[in-house]
Amino acid sequence: MRIARSFTHVAAAIGFTFSLSAAAATSVQFEVHDLSDTIAGEDLWQYRYFVAGTFQQFEELDVVFDAALASSIGSGVAPNDDWAVSVVQPIAGIPADGIFAAQAQIDNPSLSQPFTVDFVRSGSALPGAQSFEVVDANFELKDFGITSPVPEPASYVLLAAGLAVLGVRRLTIAAR
Repeated sequence: MRIARSFTHVAAAIGFTFSLSAAAATSVQFEVHDLSDTIAGEDLWQYRYFVAGTFQQFEELDVVFDAALASSIGSGVAPNDDWAVSVVQPIAGIPADGIFAAQAQIDNPSLSQPFTVDFVRSGSALPGAQSFEVVDANFELKDFGITSPVPEPASYVLLAAGLAVLGVRRLTIAAR
């Protein structure tokens, strides 16, 4: 009975995980870089967004820039002609968040290269994860989520080293 109940909980957790992954069809990873400041007193940064998912013509990816963390957003760069990008500037006094928008110009546009956008950081918080939405041609919400950082190569090296240590330890124990 106890085993059956545990199996039911595991199966429910697996089913829940699969339903979440099916609902979250779009993922956005980012790299953020501190750029050389071109205007005294401004703190210029750049996001590079690596997007995975399927888009149809006129569907749009909107990434939100918190008005308390960004005072100005650059024009942005699309990875290719399959996309058109635009921005809505943040307004701290209201406050109104800024938006970096990328609209698909064709069905199944290429996502092989990143989107880039420069921005002026305001406040003391370092840039990090942002919320995003995907809307269809009728502006109906199709997907949403939080951007995540691109894993750094050092993370993979650390993981490989840890697995190697575990493997050596297991072989040492088995040899006894």
